[in-house]
Amino acid sequence: MDKKLSNPLALAVLAQLKERPMHPYEIAFQMRTRGLEQSIKLNYGSLYSVIETLQRDEYIVVRETQRDGRRPERTVYAITDKGAAVFLDWLRTILAKPVNDFPQLAAGLSFVGHLSPDEMISLCVERIHALTNMMGELQYVLDAMEERGLNRLFSIEEEYQLAQRQNELDWMNRLVKDITEGDLTTMRDSVRVWTALLHGDISPRSDDLPSQGERDKTKEDKQQDQAWRNGRPSHHVSLEDSDVILVRQGAENDEHDD
Repeated sequence: MDKKLSNPLALAVLAQLKERPMHPYEIAFQMRTRGLEQSIKLNYGSLYSVIETLQRDEYIVVRETQRDGRRPERTVYAITDKGAAVFLDWLRTILAKPVNDFPQLAAGLSFVGHLSPDEMISLCVERIHALTNMMGELQYVLDAMEERGLNRLFSIEEEYQLAQRQNELDWMNRLVKDITEGDLTTMRDSVRVWTALLHGDISPRSDDLPSQGERDKTKEDKQQDQAWRNGRPSHHVSLEDSDVILVRQGAENDEHDD
């Protein structure tokens, strides 16, 4: 595959032109009609820039110019043999080889130590609600496609997005549960470690982290951790009949050590 190609919008342009010659407005119209803008970012500035690049690299060529009344001329583009070969090579690579897309969520999770556990729980619950709404919209689209009798071939990207959202929702629910119960890390005193990170008393992923011996809490540490858990309900969000259910179950009070 041509290493210069990386913009998914270029892939979409080549795919549209592989069907038939089109002018840029028609390419954009087809993408919106087919819902491709849900997975590929589309704006006219970027579209014309991509078309210019593809033409320069001889992946597409001008087929003709059209004029409709007083409207400006429209340039119709067609894919070349070279462009068609590159398109298929690129498509096969995308489908066969996983890559790191550097998602924003993963970047944010790298720095959660700068937030308090309480705020992190609140942000996660907010995201869970947003994910649930997005999943409802995707399911609505899939149901509408099925009712119209459309071939499943044309809805697999929505199925993939729905599966992604479901996995993220399940993981977020587990994360909230782990934070609430103090089990975010394998350390038994994870709440104390998180607080130390927040206040800069230790550095993440460094030798400053407690050793195995230091992980054995004192009586005071146990009481502080238990007080934190007793004062905060656990949170879990799940889907049931397309409604969001926020289950808040108070943590059971464990007996403090004598």
